[in-house]
Amino acid sequence: MKRFCLILLFLLAGVVIAFAEENARDQNRLYWLYEMGNSIPLSDFQLGATETIRDQDGNGFGMSWVFKKGKRINAALDFGTSRTIYQGTVQDGVTVDFVPQSGSGYEAISSSTNVDYNFDMQFENPYVGISIIGEYFLLGGGRLYQKATGDVTLSTEGVELVTAHYNTHTQLYAQGGLQAQLDWLYLGLYLRAFEAPTLEIDSCNSKAVGKLLCSRIRGAAGNRSQQATGFGEALLHVGFLF
Repeated sequence: MKRFCLILLFLLAGVVIAFAEENARDQNRLYWLYEMGNSIPLSDFQLGATETIRDQDGNGFGMSWVFKKGKRINAALDFGTSRTIYQGTVQDGVTVDFVPQSGSGYEAISSSTNVDYNFDMQFENPYVGISIIGEYFLLGGGRLYQKATGDVTLSTEGVELVTAHYNTHTQLYAQGGLQAQLDWLYLGLYLRAFEAPTLEIDSCNSKAVGKLLCSRIRGAAGNRSQQATGFGEALLHVGFLF
């Protein structure tokens, strides 16, 4: 996917260079982007966890094509894609009591004090939008076509407790920040905000943790699904002007 996007972006850059007006040169951008601060809170599961898991590979490519050039401010079409990967296990203490079903063989879980959050997830983040570009700043927004694959599993004492995944959808985003141009080199540091993906519980082992706790976990996820939850991240752009 990344290789295909890179080839596509360079082909589009060639088309733009060939057909762009002369006065628009040195304003269009082809860049690599790196996502910073892109983490998922374990508190989503309502087990008292305060930890987060950071993405393992948050990067991608993008392009800005100036379609309206002014004396001090330009308007550009932005498009590109990025990928964020969450893999690994995070252990965190619990603040609730497990109440296993009597005779189920899960009695040992009632004394557990830690839960393992096992992540194997990937997000694809294609986007398209419009930016207002000044000499030292950028403001813009658009639409993010996010897609998630994989899941997360909660376990303790080797027993699977909960499995879940994140639902994503087409959503609006806004971004802004500072930038610098040095000859053909382009650097940008921006903040991007959009609606966070929604947690959906696939299964909960009520025999191991009890029906009350399963209801609590499912209920918390359901409440979150009914409202927009803000999510913010920092983006680093490094590229060239043409």
